[in-house]
Amino acid sequence: MSTPTAADVTAAFTNNSLDIKQDAVATCVELCKEFALSAESLAEQWDVFAMNASIQVATIDSLGRFRAMLFDQTNKRAIKRETKETLKGKSMVKKEPLASVYGIHLPTVHETPKKRQASASFQSPDAKMAKASVFSPSSFQSPPSAEYASRANAGEVVDSFNTSLKSQINVDGVRGDAVKVECIHTDTHMSMSVIPLSYQDDEISKAIALDQLLVDFQTRMEAQLAIDCGAVGDPSPSHVTVCGRIVCEAPEGKLNASVVQLEGARKYCGGQRVLLDLSQVPALEAFPGKLVAVEGIYNDSRHPMQVKRFIEVRPLFCYL
Repeated sequence: MSTPTAADVTAAFTNNSLDIKQDAVATCVELCKEFALSAESLAEQWDVFAMNASIQVATIDSLGRFRAMLFDQTNKRAIKRETKETLKGKSMVKKEPLASVYGIHLPTVHETPKKRQASASFQSPDAKMAKASVFSPSSFQSPPSAEYASRANAGEVVDSFNTSLKSQINVDGVRGDAVKVECIHTDTHMSMSVIPLSYQDDEISKAIALDQLLVDFQTRMEAQLAIDCGAVGDPSPSHVTVCGRIVCEAPEGKLNASVVQLEGARKYCGGQRVLLDLSQVPALEAFPGKLVAVEGIYNDSRHPMQVKRFIEVRPLFCYL
């Protein structure tokens, strides 16, 4: 291969759209001679090097780093070549079995033919059932022992646990100092409805029972506060008191202060929901399904209801 000239190097760089300083052309010629490269090969390798090193123009300084890279590649190729020649020159030693090395002749092992399984003898269905009944678990149940039936100490207490506590138990079942209670109020409006267990599997019946529970709650709050509660979702410029059930704005979301909604009873508001603004409430204990009475302002249906306070429910005193 002829040595590239300065014109060859310049043409190769121009064909690959590469910029090179005029004083660096002679350095490229020397690199072609040192590493036995053609002008085209040198230009291609410089293109890769310049792209990785972010070099725009080939100068004498950048060609010095390029020469160091070519030198490293040449050394790595030489090391690989020497390694391959070394491995090729080693003689391959054939490993023989230890038995042949020590002159031991092992007997030939032949595969033993499998015994043919004897065909099952014919048995009648009655015989098979009789055989199965012999080994069935019920056949091992022992009959009641005659000694146990004829025991003489039947009903005798052999041992007792915590016998000292028996003296503290009143045999009559009623303590002398027990508090006697009496039902002082039997108004049905003051008692809360309870969802029967039979509604747990019926979604429609469960929804009706929950709605009736909310209606009873609102009736009780109106009797407690001596006012008429408004309907949820009915805008009003003045303060209103509404009763409803706490629900989450997202069906499967986690309840937090920004997604708390109030759902009203279908009897009074058709089950409408209103988003609550709890920024003016210092503290609140709420969970999905909780029945609450809320006092606030709801003057625009496009905005949340501004809650002023949650009215505490007076506990029921119903003695049984």
